[in-house]
Amino acid sequence: MLGSPTCYCQEKAGTRSYLIYRLRRTCGEESWAVYSFTHFSGGKAYTHASNNTKFETLRNHWLSKSDVDNLYPDEWGLLMVEKKVCIIGLDCLEYMVLSKEEYLNLRQKQYGQVQLNVYPPNTEMIWASFITGEKPEKHGIIADIEMKRGITEPIKTLSIELGLQKVLTKIQSKITKAFKLLPRAYVKEDFQVPTIFDFADKSVAVSIPAYNEWSECVKSRKMIVDAIGNPYKEKILAEKAWMDFQQKKKRVITLLDHDWDLFMVHFYIADIIQHLWWYKTNRITDLYQKLDETTKQIKMKLPPEVFTLVISDHGFMNGHHSSYAFYSSNESLNLKRPRITDFARIIREKLGVPSKQEIEEIKERLRSLGYV
Repeated sequence: MLGSPTCYCQEKAGTRSYLIYRLRRTCGEESWAVYSFTHFSGGKAYTHASNNTKFETLRNHWLSKSDVDNLYPDEWGLLMVEKKVCIIGLDCLEYMVLSKEEYLNLRQKQYGQVQLNVYPPNTEMIWASFITGEKPEKHGIIADIEMKRGITEPIKTLSIELGLQKVLTKIQSKITKAFKLLPRAYVKEDFQVPTIFDFADKSVAVSIPAYNEWSECVKSRKMIVDAIGNPYKEKILAEKAWMDFQQKKKRVITLLDHDWDLFMVHFYIADIIQHLWWYKTNRITDLYQKLDETTKQIKMKLPPEVFTLVISDHGFMNGHHSSYAFYSSNESLNLKRPRITDFARIIREKLGVPSKQEIEEIKERLRSLGYV
């Protein structure tokens, strides 16, 4: 049972947000009322109540925070204010590097490791799990390598046993093409569950893997293996990656001036540079300094009340992906060993969207009332 209502609002003139008031009567009956904070003035909020006759007296009234807290003390409620959410996705950002160096813009107020409860640490799979809060078997985004192994690995094993590697390798290639198992970029239509963008009214998603990743970013990712160990190709790929990065950064700075409630951008540059030159300290230092400066530039475009989350899909140590990711936020979240699938819930809460549990409770209540 919750205590008295709490108002999580910014008392700032000209601020617009949405307020949800959840009410439970002491006799066990439940009712719901939804308010809209259209603006604040002098520490007070103009509220509108709906779908609840008991709160009709509040319509067109000015209420201070203390007034709201003292409403109907024999009942309990929760006031939730919709906040803008900005997510800066930085692929391959390493926690150990950030914990040792003073990259204050990347670290923010609270930071830590993220458990990867998705395996293997494939870019598309992990980011899909981040924006849905679900594992691959539910959201439907499965790594290319896993798709291939599921059908073609048995053929490979059989070819070795029969000594027919060349013949069956050709068959394997045809099957791979027939089932369209060659690497391709997933798109938002491939998702089998809603994403955080579906719960926002005015979302902006800039090149999110598995959702709407830019084609040039996909090409760069597919060039990494061939480039590693070849100085000429490494240079070409790095130059292309930095060019893509600057283009995306410029686009983000422009889009931040638009009207949005959820904004997310994904930068792939750290994965490419660390795969190519993980052993070159000066290159890695330069990379993290530029990412820190970019994060600063993005945050300078945001009002202080915007919830800002920096997140990675995994880290990178000694030439390999690490088995954990990184997060930081400009608010204290009181997280202990968060998982990559935990953040979709947090983002939904910041947007003022009821939790999955609350939605199920509402649906169950409707079933009991004969709505099904």
